[in-house]
Order: sequence, then structure tokens, then C-alpha cells
Amino acid sequence: MGVPFTIACNNRKVLSHLICRILGLVTIQEEEHALILLDKLDKQGPDSIVALFAEQLQVPEPQVRKLLSVLTGFRQAEPSSLLEYFDTKASQEEWARFQQTITILQELAQGSLGKFVINLSIARGLAYYTGIVYETTVDGVQGFGSISSGGRYDNLAARFSNQVLPGVGGSIGVDRLTALLSEKEACQKKAPTEVFVAIATDDVLSYAFKLVKHLRDAGIATDLALRNQKLGAQFKTANKLGFAWVVTVGDEEKTQQIYSLKNMATGAEEKLSLADLLAKLR
Repeated sequence: MGVPFTIACNNRKVLSHLICRILGLVTIQEEEHALILLDKLDKQGPDSIVALFAEQLQVPEPQVRKLLSVLTGFRQAEPSSLLEYFDTKASQEEWARFQQTITILQELAQGSLGKFVINLSIARGLAYYTGIVYETTVDGVQGFGSISSGGRYDNLAARFSNQVLPGVGGSIGVDRLTALLSEKEACQKKAPTEVFVAIATDDVLSYAFKLVKHLRDAGIATDLALRNQKLGAQFKTANKLGFAWVVTVGDEEKTQQIYSLKNMATGAEEKLSLADLLAKLR
């Protein structure tokens, strides 16, 4: 038994551009203040947010309602509806990249209990977020709130050291989630990790993600390389972490619809179809 959930995603660069473009805000302080106000939307409602913008940032009501309409009315099937607001090359590239990321995540999640959606009203009011932000809710449970949230921050470590260490992180409401899982008797034992998927080129990311989904759906614990590394470095990582098998995905594999499987204990390698790969790994 499992618990269906939804991960609602936004991108702070996309949201910041829409805020500045529609509201006419020009300073970083105004933009960050606007993000804090938008983060209150779910709890306080649009009328309250309109009043707060007028009081604290002197933004006229029509402009705020226009922004809220754009953020809450967006549908992923109609991305062209926002093109008029992305009038610079940088904003167009960021918007396209964000949509591509969500599309890959949606393909990965097909057939699972979770799903990914774009929600442009997700603000995450903390100023250190710089890229994707997300909030996770359990489907069909009204008023339960978020069980996990977070996002990307490029400059957070630099506030406390001399290093620039970009990263992505989040938090999980353990007590809240445990109570829900116990109630639904959905707790399951985690299987050991067995298969590592190595990615030869960025062009095969989608093909690799689909393979991971097939393997996990078959009950085969699987992980994959998310860092942009050469194959040799990925194999070293898999060996260091004790993976029994490595499946390599590259242009040749994608073109021929096959997979290269290596037994890390014996060094033996073979090329297999998806059906044969699943049969062998089972």
C-alpha cells in the first residue's frame, strides 16, 4: 500500500522575472519582499495579498491581481501563454530549461504514486533560493500541509565561508509523515541498492531516467549518476559504493534500444535488450 503525493515545482529565477516584469519592481530588496508576500498566498488568500502589496510596496491592485492571475492560471499544456513576459534571452532560456526539467521528472514519475506539476505560485519566501523550489503534499488529504519542501541555493555556503558551494536541499516533516504512513499502514522496508546507471552523454538523460523507472518498477534497487562526470569516474563511484552491476547508457545504446551491463565482481560485460536486462537482474 502506498500514499499518492504531488510535488509542486517552481523556479525562483522564473518567478522573480515575472514579479519584476508585471509589477515593475526594480530593486533586489523589493523583489525579495514580494517573494515573502507571495509565500503567504495559500494561507491568507488573494485579497489579503493584494492589500499587503499596496500597503508595503505601494503596488496598485490591478498589477497585483494580474500577477496572481498569471501565477495561478498557468497550465503546462499552454506554455506559450507566458511568452510575452519572457522578453530577454536569459529569461527565455531559464523558462525553457525549467520546463524541460519538469518534463523529465514527469516522465520518470509515470506509473508511480507521485507526480510532478508546475505551480508558479510556489514562492518559498527565504531569500537564499536561486533556482528550482518545490513543495510536496499528500493527495486527498485536505489541510495536511506540506510533507517536504526545499529547492536550489547557489550562494548559501558563501554566507558562512569563503567557498561557493551550489546545492539542492530540502526538509521532511518526519513526525507528520510518520503519523500519516502509520495510519495508512504504508511503511515499507527499503531494499538494498544493487544497480548503478552510468550516463555517457547529456543527450541520453531521458532514456536513462526511463531505464531507472523500469528497474525500480521491477523491484530492482537502482541509482544513477547525476553529476556531469566522465564514464571512468562514474565507474569508480559505483565501485567505491559497492554496486554489484553498472548499466551504461550512451548514444549507441539509445539508438539501438539496448543497454550495456557490467558485472562489477567479474568484469564481464554484455549488451542486452530491456527484457533480457530485467530478466538477468531479477
